[in-house]
Amino acid sequence: EKPPVFRAPAAAKHAVDKFLSGRRPVTITLREKDKWISRNSRVSDWLKFADYLHARGHDVLFVRDTAYADEPLRHQGPGVQYGTYPEASHNLHVRMALYEAAECNLFVGNGPASLGWFSDRPWIMFAPVVPNGHPDWANTPEFWQEMQGIEHLGQYPWSRSDQIIWWGSDNYENLCDAWGDLMPHLQAAA
Repeated sequence: EKPPVFRAPAAAKHAVDKFLSGRRPVTITLREKDKWISRNSRVSDWLKFADYLHARGHDVLFVRDTAYADEPLRHQGPGVQYGTYPEASHNLHVRMALYEAAECNLFVGNGPASLGWFSDRPWIMFAPVVPNGHPDWANTPEFWQEMQGIEHLGQYPWSRSDQIIWWGSDNYENLCDAWGDLMPHLQAAA
């Protein structure tokens, strides 16, 4: 059965259109929680990857975890200082409108990733895999089978070729490899 597609309300789309002013960014949504920190985004790897995307002509916009929404990212490298969109971190409708306007949306396994799963926009979600019985149950094959209905290393049955779970951590090498795998699908859709 085809699942529903989430859509942002018109007011949120208008706010995002005004904020973006014609831009179509690649969004990077960060998980930055104090609990289950092993599931957090590797921010330094994402910033390095943002430099990689920027060097290839992509506009990059970060969506920080709600607790850090109003704090700028601290880039330690020689790259560009990347912007954030605090309103998208605070407001679910604005977040969805941003994801709808993006070239592609990138996530780790977190709540906001579900907005990507039920959208018609390209996305990649990075999901590291640990063995069954590991304390980080949300990254075990057992969890994915029982809670998501997905076989080990599978995909959501409704996902398109430009909507993928990348079965690995969000380290820089995986970010680049996943992007390389996605690029032909993005180009075909363009």
